[in-house]
Amino acid sequence: MRREKLSGTAALWGGLMLALPVAYFAALAPYGLNVDDEGTLLYQIYRTYLGQVLYVDFHAGYTPGLFYWNAALFSLFGVNVVVLRLCLAVVNGLSVYCLYWLARRLGASPVAAAVAGLVYLAFIPYYDGQFAAFNIPYPIWYVTLFWLLSVIATVRWWERGQTWHWLIAGACTGVVFTFKPNSGLLNLAVLLIALTRLQRPQENNPEVGGGVRGLLVAGERSLRWLIPWGLALALTLLFIRGAGSGRREALLFALPLVVLVAYQHVTARGRRLARAVAPLAIWRDLLLLAIGFAVVILPWVAYFWSQLGTRPFLRAVLFLGTNFDRFYFMPYPELGQVDAALGVAIFAAWAVGVMIRHGWLPLRLVGGAIALVLLAAFAWLLRHPPPMVEGFQISVVTRLRSVAFGIILVAEWLAIGIYLAPGIRAGRAAAAQPDADPRQNTHAGLLLLLLLSAVLMHMQLYPRTDFMHLVPACPGILVLVAWLLERLARQWAAGARTALGRGAVAAAAVAPLYLLVVILIAPALVRISYLARAWWEHDASALVRLDNPRAPLVLEPAAGEPFESLSAAARYLTEHARPDEFVFSFPALDLVSFLADRQNPTRHGYFYPGWPGREVEAEVIDSLRARQPRYIVALHGHAMFFMSAPIYYFNLRQYVTDNYRLERRIGNLDLLAPNHAAGPPAAEGMGDTTLSNAITRWRAELQHHAGKRARRVEAVLGRLSAADTAALAATVTALDAPAQRVVAGLIRKSRSAEGAAALALALEEPWLDPTMRELFLRAISEVGDLRSVAPLLRLLKTAEPSQLGGISGSLFTLASRSWLEDYWYAPPARQAAEILEATTLNQIVHWLDNPWESPALRSFAIRVAGWLGDRAAIPFLVRLAGDPNEVPNLRVDAAHSLVELGFGTQMLSAIAGLIQIDPLVPAVLTVKLYPQAPALARALVAKAMRVPNDGLRAEAFWVAAATHDPGLIESLQYGLQDAVPEIRIAAAWALANEGAVESIPALEQLARDGNDQVAAVAARAVRRVKGVRGGE
Repeated sequence: MRREKLSGTAALWGGLMLALPVAYFAALAPYGLNVDDEGTLLYQIYRTYLGQVLYVDFHAGYTPGLFYWNAALFSLFGVNVVVLRLCLAVVNGLSVYCLYWLARRLGASPVAAAVAGLVYLAFIPYYDGQFAAFNIPYPIWYVTLFWLLSVIATVRWWERGQTWHWLIAGACTGVVFTFKPNSGLLNLAVLLIALTRLQRPQENNPEVGGGVRGLLVAGERSLRWLIPWGLALALTLLFIRGAGSGRREALLFALPLVVLVAYQHVTARGRRLARAVAPLAIWRDLLLLAIGFAVVILPWVAYFWSQLGTRPFLRAVLFLGTNFDRFYFMPYPELGQVDAALGVAIFAAWAVGVMIRHGWLPLRLVGGAIALVLLAAFAWLLRHPPPMVEGFQISVVTRLRSVAFGIILVAEWLAIGIYLAPGIRAGRAAAAQPDADPRQNTHAGLLLLLLLSAVLMHMQLYPRTDFMHLVPACPGILVLVAWLLERLARQWAAGARTALGRGAVAAAAVAPLYLLVVILIAPALVRISYLARAWWEHDASALVRLDNPRAPLVLEPAAGEPFESLSAAARYLTEHARPDEFVFSFPALDLVSFLADRQNPTRHGYFYPGWPGREVEAEVIDSLRARQPRYIVALHGHAMFFMSAPIYYFNLRQYVTDNYRLERRIGNLDLLAPNHAAGPPAAEGMGDTTLSNAITRWRAELQHHAGKRARRVEAVLGRLSAADTAALAATVTALDAPAQRVVAGLIRKSRSAEGAAALALALEEPWLDPTMRELFLRAISEVGDLRSVAPLLRLLKTAEPSQLGGISGSLFTLASRSWLEDYWYAPPARQAAEILEATTLNQIVHWLDNPWESPALRSFAIRVAGWLGDRAAIPFLVRLAGDPNEVPNLRVDAAHSLVELGFGTQMLSAIAGLIQIDPLVPAVLTVKLYPQAPALARALVAKAMRVPNDGLRAEAFWVAAATHDPGLIESLQYGLQDAVPEIRIAAAWALANEGAVESIPALEQLARDGNDQVAAVAARAVRRVKGVRGGE
């Protein structure tokens, strides 16, 4: 009866660990949308669905699995975003269940094993009012599932000895590789090391024989050394020589693997773990693994290799030779005192558990001490509460994301230490001991397999170590965490005298993590409740819908303006562009093409500054010339990761602004049409984000929120006498702090710049709560514009010293955003007149010329000096721009302001020299000033085209391409023979722009260049130049 009861309980837990996660993910499937990443992937999947060839007709950053699988879903169920998301709900739900299953196999109780899956679920970011990361069709979700399935297949092999599991494991690894090659290779490494170290050929077997069979058996023994050590050393070298270029990455990522491999080879216990198998069994299993892997990857590898050729295949599919890791490299976060304290606490808890288990410490004494410590901590927190500016939940999440990296490392090394400890204690004497209990060996082998999986899965963090990449890198370690929790609970429970006491100890061990899971997913659960209530009540006013059959998605009213803009923009494009006409978008708005069913005339639709590079920019411009789009859709707003894209891709911006002009503005989307075809500019009324519209949205959302606070804020907003910033500021200051937090949240969610200006006015009230003051400053920095500057300047005069840094930082952020707006494809008119009402030019000059002032405030002052138009600031800006001892960024800012004040040509030589400290802004300024002083500018650019620094020389060639100056043709021709491929590309493209007929022979020779990218650009240049000559 007891066994059946336990079995039934376990089955119930297993069912819940599959059903509940799938329900959680599916409930949010219709919610939100990530415009850049998700929109780009959706359109690329749609291009695949239409029959376009990946890497040929369009470029993508992932391998074919993602695109062809999701295109198949479109074919089966129709072109609908929700279809892909429901599939992801099942995939992610299965991943959660797999984590639970693996933790159970390792020996964790259902309650502890569930921690692995639930923490993984809670780690996946959810951004209320925006999107949920698990809804984005990233390949990593499929990678996680099939990696875990490959490990499960290997676990089954280890437990049951059935060799066909290697075929399944190989196929699963092939799927991982098909979705993400680097993950597939790491997954394959796990299986190869496990295969060679968990089994060994039988000693002195008479069936071995001689000849080829004998050699193969001897080879098995060699493989057991070569494969693990070869993989460990290769990965170590990768981290040492990779983007980090140091020992730190090797220590963090590769050292755990080296330790495990060394332990298996050096210690008697590690060697004895391997199961004796018949001769050639290792070769057989390797063959099965290889067949499973090859069956999945060979068809698509052969196809794309034949389509692309060797070098393009390696570059486009595997990213070899692209320096991708160096461009996106983000080092592992520095581990600080908090991480050290948490590590000490974890190891102390383990040490105390060991002492309790051995009877050295009574559980009651430890429990009493813990209770006293918790009471003291609680009392101290009551007297010294942390600020928690963003509120409790967000503050906890933010802190967790900062310490998660350290906790993951501690858990990894603790598990490794527990695995190594028996072998280290046994030492040499273990060699003479008989084989261990088979059950112990089975568990030790299982632990080794899961340790290998955890360590190599963690390596997926490289090269970009941020929290979003930690999520798919930590599942293996979470399985170990569940096992460690179970062991810790048993150690502590050993000191309990009753079953009830032992149960209480076990519950106390896992309770903090369950509480953490609830805190992490609380906003998502609240949103699920909100969506369910709106659906149940058929209340259309509770939601804003994306009015498009391909993406029937919803958001709450306060966050809904982007959906209305997207709906209107897609509708406008459908009505005004024929199906055979093209639509190009920038910087990452391929979503619009997907919604409107209009094709991008280029192979690219994602422009993160620096990736793709300028050679792709040149290709895009050539494609726009060849297939002129009916509309170009550009973002009239500040996207976090793409803010500097318009200025970085200056050749593309020049082409667009020369040939297109604004026809319609819908919300934060600008629709530009060719100069000859554009109608009169118009702003879409529904997209006008006025304060009145924003307040209406806020009230619509608050009406559907439960709770007295929401109703109180809604009522107060409804009594506003006028929808202007002053009235809103007065209303905000009259509210209590919790209600003020609600209003600030609504302003941020709706990205209301006028609302931010109201918060700036509210900051002038001296009795404002300090926490709310900090929150308001953050909101202003996040969504404000120049309308917030005047109140901040007034506040700066009376602020406490502790407040100056925050105010200066906000001013810097607002000025920087306004400065970047000048480079939008349809820049807005700057509203800087109010700034002089709050300060004077003398004060601005004092700030910018004072080396002891904060760099943020100085940068703000430098930029404002350029906007105010008063040439009295010129001498101070000249000194600053020319002073080599000044902060480099401030020198560049000063040069930019001098150009705005009409003093650019006099500073042209100095501006050209600044390219050595900032290759972007001085380059753009040089292009801007070129027509005003062509002779001087030509000499400066020609000189820069000969500097020894490869990067600066390449930038100079792209500047030369933007000048369209025939006087630079000779210098450009020299560039055709440069050793740097990018420079040869830039030179060929620039010569084609000039129609340099005399360059045809050199370009034809370059078309046979050994670098396929250079040869392609040169061949395209020859065709363009010959076309110019034929036209003449």
